[in-house]
This record gives sequence, structure tokens and C-alpha cells, in this order.
Amino acid sequence: YTAAEGLILTGQGSSHDVVIKNDADQLVLSVATGTTTLLFYGKTAQLGNTELYTAGSAIEFQQDGSDSVKLEHAESEGLILRTPGFTNSNTPPRFMIEAGITAVEANKSIGAIDFITTDSSGGDAASTAASINAVAEADFTSTANPTKLVFNCGVSETAKLALGSTPTPKMELSSGGNLTVAGDVTAGGSVVVDNLTLDGNTIISTDTNGDINLTPNGEGKVNITSESTTNTLQLTSTNSSTPTAPDLIFYRNSSSPANGDYLARIDAVGRNDNSQDVEYFSIQTSAQNVSDDNEDCSVEFYTMTAGTKRNRFTIYPNATVFNQDSVDVDFRVESNGNTHALFVDGGNNRVGILNSSPSVALDVT
Repeated sequence: YTAAEGLILTGQGSSHDVVIKNDADQLVLSVATGTTTLLFYGKTAQLGNTELYTAGSAIEFQQDGSDSVKLEHAESEGLILRTPGFTNSNTPPRFMIEAGITAVEANKSIGAIDFITTDSSGGDAASTAASINAVAEADFTSTANPTKLVFNCGVSETAKLALGSTPTPKMELSSGGNLTVAGDVTAGGSVVVDNLTLDGNTIISTDTNGDINLTPNGEGKVNITSESTTNTLQLTSTNSSTPTAPDLIFYRNSSSPANGDYLARIDAVGRNDNSQDVEYFSIQTSAQNVSDDNEDCSVEFYTMTAGTKRNRFTIYPNATVFNQDSVDVDFRVESNGNTHALFVDGGNNRVGILNSSPSVALDVT
């Protein structure tokens, strides 16, 4: 004992310099020979206010010489949790927060990590700046423990979730895997989602060229479904200059274009009274010649006629044809004062001019 240092215990044992045992001759505390490591034995060690003064200081947890867990102080970095003796990949370092709640109720916090500052400005600057909370979504039962993670970030408030303090969450991850974000989501790479639901009604591109690309995988389609009886798809341009806009472009970007390639098709599909999908109307265009400076195309119009899809009108590079499929349908052109200025009787193979009932091959009134 010295007046300056107090009680001094020293020793030079082969394995320990200092050993404290209980009345059952069991180790309680020891200092290994030649070290400054303080070892506690048993399941519980109450240290009170403990301070570690040197960089590299650590509290080591060990039982019966088994693999240890260290809480180590790293200078200028903070605390590091290490498990040097655990080499199995299934036993990584783990930090657990256990709440002593015997009956977990809905909307109750189970555990939290708070990020607090001691800014000398005081007020909000010295409160909880951010917090991550595990919150029960419903009362826990023996077969259910629905929990969400709530992320709070201070703006002009404390981010701590506590009694009398309910900051607005900036992000929530539900037990069902649903992510709710209060603000914008910015991604430098790809964002992969299974289903995307918009709470608002606007998607805006902030890219330099302003493009928004929707690229289905494989044979997938881009579907737009609406119960509205008004426009399902509307293209709006606010450009006040001379170029045409808005534009709807069908682009067949083939790496090996060939004569006869179909370029685009527009179908009007509906149901019949047998719950079958029917293609009632169709327009399709194809490239007839893809040679540079000699490009040609054709456009075909089809309608459903008596249960069969028929070609009603085709524009070829060198001709325009009505009734390509030779269906028994009439062709009629009206003038300002006559309903049958030009009339083709498809069933009788006759043409009338200013005549609705031609009696010969060409009947002119």
C-alpha cells in the first residue's frame, strides 16, 4: 500500500500475476503473467463506471478457455467487436439488442440505435441526429413477430423515437419487405423491383437527355392497364417551336435488316361472347426493300369480317389495292351531292358511276 497509488497487488506466477478466488476456490478475477489483461470468470461481471485509457484497450469475454469475443478500443475510430477465435463462417461477429419486454405490443419499439451529437450550439444540434428503430407492427404471439425497421433523420427536430417524441420516419422497411421512402430515391445504378406502386402520379427523368427507358426482359411486354373510360395513353408536348410533337415512333432496330421484315403493327383487340380475344382491326407495315437509297415499304389494313381476318386496304410501293382478299364487300365513294359517285358492287363484279345499282360491268348514269 502506498499513499500515492493505494493498494498494490503484485505477483510472478507461472500463469497469473494476480488471482482472486471465491470461497469455493473458483476463479473470479485474474491478471495473466506479464500482461495488463484483466480476466473475469463466471457469467456476470459488474464493472460500474469503467474507463479504458489506452488505444488498443479491450474487454475480452471468454468462458472456460473457449473462443473469445473482444470489444476493442481503436484510436480515432471507436469500438470494434472482434471474434478472433471464431473461424466458422456461420458464426460472424454479432451484436444483439435484447429487450426485456414480456408482452410485445403493436407500435412498440423493441430496440434502437441512436446517433447523438454534443454540438455546443445546443437545442436540435445537441439532440439525436438520426435513429434506427425496430418497431412491432402488431402484437407478438407464439407464431408471429411482425417487425419493421424505421429510419429517422433529423432536420429541425430530434430523431429519437421515444415517449413524447414521434419524429416523421424518413424510411421504413416492413416485415413484408415493403420499402417506404418519404423523399426521393436516387440510384447511381440499376434499381430492381418485383412490383412498383406509385403513391403519386408522376415519373420525372433528371438525366441529361431526359430519356426514360422501359426494357422488359426476354419476351416480356410493357402493359398499361386502366379502368378509365377516357384516354388510357396520352402523349403531351409543351414545346412551342416548329418541330412536330408529340411524336409516337415505332422503331425496329434490327442488326440485320432484310426485305420483308415487319416494322410495326397496331391491333385493336376485344372479347367475343365466348370469352375469347379477337383481333378486330390491325394495321401493319413491312420493309419491302432495305437497300440504301432504294428503301420501299408497304402498309396493310385488316378487319375482322364474318369471323375471318381480311385484308381490306394495302399500299404497296407501286400500287394501292382495295379488297386484296377478294371478299364480297362493296366499295363506295361519295361526292358532295351523290352517295354513289363511284360504286363497286363486290358481289356482282360491276362498277357504277353516279349509280347505286349497276346492271352491267360499267354502268354510268
